[in-house]
Amino acid sequence: MNQILVSISGDLLGIIELCFIIFLLKQNEILSTKKTKQYLMVAYLTLFVILLEIASVVLHTYGVPETRILSYIVNILGFSITFLLPVAAGILYSDKVERNKKWILIPAGIGVLLCICSIWTGWIFYIDAQGFYHRGNHFLVNTLISIFGLGILLYAHTELAKEYDNLERRYLRAMFVVTMVTIGIQILIPKILIIWASVASMELLYYVFLRELQFKYDTVTGVWNRTIFELDLTRLQPKEGLYLVECDVNDLKKVNDTLGHSVGDKYLKDCADIIQKTYGKYGRTYRIGGDEFAVIVQNCTHERVEQARNEMLEELTKIKGKYPVHCYIANAYVDYNSTIHEDITDCLKDVDFKMYMDKIRSKEI
Repeated sequence: MNQILVSISGDLLGIIELCFIIFLLKQNEILSTKKTKQYLMVAYLTLFVILLEIASVVLHTYGVPETRILSYIVNILGFSITFLLPVAAGILYSDKVERNKKWILIPAGIGVLLCICSIWTGWIFYIDAQGFYHRGNHFLVNTLISIFGLGILLYAHTELAKEYDNLERRYLRAMFVVTMVTIGIQILIPKILIIWASVASMELLYYVFLRELQFKYDTVTGVWNRTIFELDLTRLQPKEGLYLVECDVNDLKKVNDTLGHSVGDKYLKDCADIIQKTYGKYGRTYRIGGDEFAVIVQNCTHERVEQARNEMLEELTKIKGKYPVHCYIANAYVDYNSTIHEDITDCLKDVDFKMYMDKIRSKEI
């Protein structure tokens, strides 16, 4: 009994962490309802696979012929979830993985079928007449599918990190590295069961990461919020090539009043995506008010900023007809000039005035 408790002590810690995660996710929505549901699915899958691992340890320790069928069920379910879990986590981290999930899940599906077939063939594993577990002659297939899953997880982490700054990237890399190290430790010392406990820890750290982001990002649009905008302004060292851009979404109040705030949020999100896709590729995009956005562009040229403006106007045509208003984003940009602007605040006043002039002109059309 003591040997079992030592073996599963890491798993017990993982269960506690996952219970915390599930409780917190049910209390607080992360990013969106969809993402919260995906996160809950990953947490439940991890919890289930840990429970199956504990059951497997108990069955392997006290193997008897009567538990042979139960051992097959536990191991098939355990291997199947092990194949699926990295893909599920990849979907949580990366929209690209989600879009290609049908193809990415093919190896996992093959692995599940091979595990089921192992009841009769023993390809991946088999349970002997005494009820003890053994690896099959084709267990390498199981390993390769698991490596593929880790590759998907690494790709998803890499895609996720692209969305954030250097400090946040280092945090995400550290999460992944810790998990890889624990996998290496368990491979070298199989008696130490710490992989799933480390996965649970990674999921808890990711929850902390997302909660921290909610203090930095606007939850409706996904761009940086006003607090970060003001902080970045104080850190700026005004010089040539610095542009301040301001945008104001027309008729947001009208959409809210006629169709409700949920549709208004979609309209705002569509406009934020357009700003991020065009101006945002040259700098950081912020939501600084109800319908106002700003972009800080550094080390850029007038030609590129003007091109971004034209691209934004072109992108707006794609959402016309989607909402019962004239879809337009009033906008303006100003390049910092030390001979005209005393400081960055002076530059901000300049762009603010030009943006509202554009808004007045757009209302006259």
